[in-house]
Amino acid sequence: LILGAEVRALPSQEIKALRTEIHHIGNNINQIAKKANEINSIYAGDIKDLKENYEDICHTLNLFLSTLPSTAA
Repeated sequence: LILGAEVRALPSQEIKALRTEIHHIGNNINQIAKKANEINSIYAGDIKDLKENYEDICHTLNLFLSTLPSTAA
């Protein structure tokens, strides 16, 4: 504690970039969900976009995880 405040590490640039990318993908998914609820339907193109967004999230997370040190003994 310094002057009554807990010292915390700032997120790395990689974590900031990961959060930003996931935030953008989440916004895309929310827009598709909102449109689907408004028209009570979903288009094939929207399903394709959702799949691509999901794949983008998985790819981004896997890239980030591959940079972390292994904890295996």
